[in-house]
Amino acid sequence: MLRARQIILTFIYLLVTAGLAACTPRGPLALVPDGAPPGDTVTVFQASNRAYGPLDEPRLGRSPENSYGRYDIRIPEMRQPGSVPITARSVRADQQFLVADKLSLGDESALIRSLQRELSRLPVGEREISVFAPGFNMSAAQSLARTAQLKFDLDISGVAALFSWPSAASVLGYAYDRDSALYSRDSYERFLRALARSRPERLILVAHSMGSLLTMETLRQIAINDPSWIRSHVGGVVLISPDIDLDVFRSQVARIGKLPQPFVIFVSEKDRALALSSRISGDTLRLGAVTDPALVGDMEVTLIDISLFNSGIGHFDVGRSPALLTIISQMAAVEESFEDDPASRVDPLTGTILSVRNASEIILLPVSQ
Repeated sequence: MLRARQIILTFIYLLVTAGLAACTPRGPLALVPDGAPPGDTVTVFQASNRAYGPLDEPRLGRSPENSYGRYDIRIPEMRQPGSVPITARSVRADQQFLVADKLSLGDESALIRSLQRELSRLPVGEREISVFAPGFNMSAAQSLARTAQLKFDLDISGVAALFSWPSAASVLGYAYDRDSALYSRDSYERFLRALARSRPERLILVAHSMGSLLTMETLRQIAINDPSWIRSHVGGVVLISPDIDLDVFRSQVARIGKLPQPFVIFVSEKDRALALSSRISGDTLRLGAVTDPALVGDMEVTLIDISLFNSGIGHFDVGRSPALLTIISQMAAVEESFEDDPASRVDPLTGTILSVRNASEIILLPVSQ
């Protein structure tokens, strides 16, 4: 009885804190092709199996078919790095993420042609596509704006793409979102295969929270049916606070086989959202809370421990913390750690690199540490 009461109180606390964070608008994004001020614009190619788009009011609904589009997102000048202000009742072009242009792409062929034109404008060596799969409790507008923010704040080269799966966009929608992630595996696979047909130099898969479950499940089913496809097209995977049971992750990796490299997992022992997920799931360890490299030492993965940058619930510090954004965007040590012997490198400015068999761990430290 005491344990049940503790879980309930924890759940209530997280709902309250998450609710406070969710007071920021969740959509829709505003389309202002003639009213957007001069400034930086990020282009995002999107596939979605939601029943609504980023310019619509959020609602429940899954679609058996993907819709495709190209969005030019205007980044507001008056914002802090890591923040994603979007429209509420009035449009403030200097303070909010806006859609400066939108092009509906009717099918996969139109998507591929548009991507090929975009890739052809880039120099050789930068013709890659970074694909973002958002996490739990994200509306269509938030997912699109967050993708643009990550590309801009981290100065990610290449083309940005988003798979916007049908989250309930509600703190009470955890079970719905987990089902939606599983529902979306075939849709995500179709999108990845279409992206590969545009002939980028590589695909980089980036996933947050429950989007990591979707990403791993999709890679697993691709590996079952087409073992060589992942090796041929995926040039790296980044999982941010992955909400995956550790044993489930092990089974996924076993089926996938050799993992794409680099394979990076951002983890934190202070992620309260994952702590709640663990309790809901019967106290099972979540991958995003694994800070001991020995627990994944038999796999070719790199853990990046961001526990010391924790703020709030601590479930997306990678994208929200200005200090962490700066370190990650400039951290040559991360790239170096993907070489053959990460244990031989210790960077005093960015953290400590440890190694246990195949797994390595980078502990990021704030500048004041």
